[in-house]
Amino acid sequence: MDTDAFQSSSRPSLISRERQIVFLSVLHWTERKGWDTLIAAFMKAFPSGAFRGQRVLLRIKASTFGKATKNEMIAFLRERVRERLLVFDIPEFIDIQVEDVESPVALYKDADAFVLFSRGEGWCRPCAEALALRLPVVATKCCGQLAFLREDNSYLIPCTTQPVNAEAARQLKLSGDHKWCAVRIDDAAEALRTAAAELLTGKAAERAKRGEEHVRRELSRRSVGEIVRHRLAALWRAFRRGTSRAHRQ
Repeated sequence: MDTDAFQSSSRPSLISRERQIVFLSVLHWTERKGWDTLIAAFMKAFPSGAFRGQRVLLRIKASTFGKATKNEMIAFLRERVRERLLVFDIPEFIDIQVEDVESPVALYKDADAFVLFSRGEGWCRPCAEALALRLPVVATKCCGQLAFLREDNSYLIPCTTQPVNAEAARQLKLSGDHKWCAVRIDDAAEALRTAAAELLTGKAAERAKRGEEHVRRELSRRSVGEIVRHRLAALWRAFRRGTSRAHRQ
């Protein structure tokens, strides 16, 4: 990834400036991304929208299928939340946004932590981008993001495997039996409270710094380019050895 586009030094602290803890999630509004678990866990973790004297906000940057207008998409998403979670309305401390942004960096810079309770990921670029900006990450302990998310650099939530439900199978055009990962609401809520507490003490910043160092060391264009170069060189040497043996025979 282009780690040069994500510079942690330019990110302000909202906690000291506004007495507010902002959790950000960037996701496609599908079952796989776990929006239902995210909202339910956040409401359980912070039922009053506050934590230790700080306001708490969950900002969800969502994208959807289709070409509906902004107001139509917001109405659709709010209705989906009411249906799934059996709530009268979404609390004011949960902000769902659908408008486009010029740069994802702007989204991360206006947050204190990143959260995503996805049921399955190939790699999860948003988690890597958040870490590159030294943003603490709260995420499901499964799948591709474990290539860079560790117990010591993020907040990982244990999960179990469950059958993919019928609605998600239709969305993903799956046939046959498939499983994905799922976290318990209580575990997710506890991880959110732990992250909030450590954001206030500074421990979350230490954890995120280790994550940033790992991303820049292992996932930058330069480091990945070196890996590719070495592997291509090894393949070329193997090819030359094989060609040489064929000539000798």
